[in-house]
Amino acid sequence: MEDVQSFEVVKGAAASSLYGSLAGNGVIQIITKKGKTAEPQVTFKSEIGESLVATKYPSSVLHDRLLTSNGEFDTSSGAIVADPDGIHNNQWPLPIQNNIDKFIKGQAYYQTTLSISQRRDKVNYFASLQQSQVEGVIEGIDPYIRQNARLNLGVQVTDKLTLDFSSNFIRTKGMEVLIDNASGWCLFVPLKPYSKTHFDKSWAHTCGYM
Repeated sequence: MEDVQSFEVVKGAAASSLYGSLAGNGVIQIITKKGKTAEPQVTFKSEIGESLVATKYPSSVLHDRLLTSNGEFDTSSGAIVADPDGIHNNQWPLPIQNNIDKFIKGQAYYQTTLSISQRRDKVNYFASLQQSQVEGVIEGIDPYIRQNARLNLGVQVTDKLTLDFSSNFIRTKGMEVLIDNASGWCLFVPLKPYSKTHFDKSWAHTCGYM
């Protein structure tokens, strides 16, 4: 967004003439920055913040399975027997481990942007570099890092002809949430005592992280 100068909505015949018949319902044009001043204009911007979970995730403390008189799961049928009433009102036989607090915590994010622009005679340019790093809220996952560079160059060849060149390079690495409906197995992880050393990429892949 640091490279964006303005947004334009083009509709109807104007959109169709520029982008074809499929654009008749409307096109959103994103116009990036160009050089405006005779002297080089250098901008540096740095941001730092923290990613936080808005709501604490509650741990499951009750279940709907039958227990024996010893407080163990009833496996008389070869599998854990469900309670006929179907109500989650039975205590777990083992102490519940709250792994949510072990893995989910507020972590920092950083963003640094450097840009330079100038308009001189018949040439204008805008160049920018940006790096973003997001730690997320789950400990043990590599941070999401995004690096991008942009160059916009314009040359006025004649009074009626202007050549514009624009390029954008983006490189990303790290894990990023791709889906919001992960495997149900993830919901049962808090019932087991896990340490940070057990939190690996196989767990993250199963839970919808890549």
